[in-house]
Amino acid sequence: MNNEILGDNNFQYKPVESWAKLPKGFSWKEVASVAIDSDEKIYVFNRGAHPIIIFDKYGNFLNSWGEGLFVRPHGLTLGPDNSLFCIDDGDHTVRKCTLDGDVLFHHLRIQIYFIYFWFFRIKYRTILTKKSKTFHFTVPKL
Repeated sequence: MNNEILGDNNFQYKPVESWAKLPKGFSWKEVASVAIDSDEKIYVFNRGAHPIIIFDKYGNFLNSWGEGLFVRPHGLTLGPDNSLFCIDDGDHTVRKCTLDGDVLFHHLRIQIYFIYFWFFRIKYRTILTKKSKTFHFTVPKL
């Protein structure tokens, strides 16, 4: 196992092999994005059979949801109200979901453009849609 410390300043970490304890029958395909809520639960957005897989900070499996909901998971961001913005670049949608997977709103078949900045260095992320609607949400401080 590699004991190398990665990152810089206050954002350092050490990779831990086999951290995630997946249940029998679960597997990774491609992990598109990860978000951490205020209770330190880790939400892994992946392109496998179980799109959202939830772990505690020790890697213990807690839950999963999103089966049949996403075409190609792409991005995941936690909103200031502890909701998840789930970006799907397969069907060009944005879904705002509760942490339990209930869809609060869904923008369907729109072209989505993102202005991405490094997560810890921005105050806002912006989603711009083809219909000239702009949605702003504050990135929570960690």
